[in-house]
Amino acid sequence: MAHNLTSHTPCAKFVSGFVTPVPLAHRCKPGIVANRNVFCQPTRDGNRLTLNSDATVGLASTGVMVALLLPAVQAARTAARKMSSANNLKQIGIALHNYHETYKQLPVGESPGIKYKDGKQLLSWRVHILPFVEQESLYTQFHLDEPWDSPHNIQLLDSIPPVYVSPLHPLENRTVYVAPMGPNTVLGSGKRVRFADVLDGLAQVIAVIEAGPEQAVPWTRPDDLPIDSRNPIGSIAPDRDTFQVLFADGSVHSLRPSISAETLNRLIEMNDGKPLGNFYEDGVKDAVPTATTSEDPFTKPEP
Repeated sequence: MAHNLTSHTPCAKFVSGFVTPVPLAHRCKPGIVANRNVFCQPTRDGNRLTLNSDATVGLASTGVMVALLLPAVQAARTAARKMSSANNLKQIGIALHNYHETYKQLPVGESPGIKYKDGKQLLSWRVHILPFVEQESLYTQFHLDEPWDSPHNIQLLDSIPPVYVSPLHPLENRTVYVAPMGPNTVLGSGKRVRFADVLDGLAQVIAVIEAGPEQAVPWTRPDDLPIDSRNPIGSIAPDRDTFQVLFADGSVHSLRPSISAETLNRLIEMNDGKPLGNFYEDGVKDAVPTATTSEDPFTKPEP
């Protein structure tokens, strides 16, 4: 015998990526449904989605709806972590520019503030920009004339600043924010570099890469990311469908692993003098803007 639908019980709410059960005290009195196969009716109010379920279905329907919403919740959380990681890269970019403004060079290459021994830098560039990421007190604890793993400096390894911790890859005292290494790179040549030396243009040269977790390094160690020009993506080892990069101008972009080796190599080298060509053909499918400047050279303008 058929019955009329008299009331529904809101059993769960999905708001901004989170599922919240509605307290029993706030639910409507149970009603009788004509078709028990229809157990929820969503209603939307702005960014709030309420799933109305017949009370006779009870907690079982709540579990089903949570399971249905879980992929959306996970996607929202991943997007939030990616945005947070992009913000870390932006802060690193600002710190690099402020360091350059103060010392007239980037935090690589021997100078009064950057000590070398046997031709090798003692501490990472990540240590030297600490005062510019609001970590002055931590910076003053380092012995700048000792290597990163000296008895004193190694004690500071676990004091990794939040800006070096990727929300996508929290790895204790290691970081995935690394600079591509090579004789023609911004932070990985081991030589003094100024922005004036970046002849290809700051907006078209990568300074820092968010690499895969396999490529993470202790954050204080003066070691970064060796690049195999034949397979630069293999060197980066991204574990997701995109990976984020900080360009020398401070902008942040997401690149897809499908980007060609030729294009990626040209983006890594700071003064190879080689044109990128029609980067739109390669970049439209390979580059996704994350936190870009108003004029983004890596995405095709809207028609």
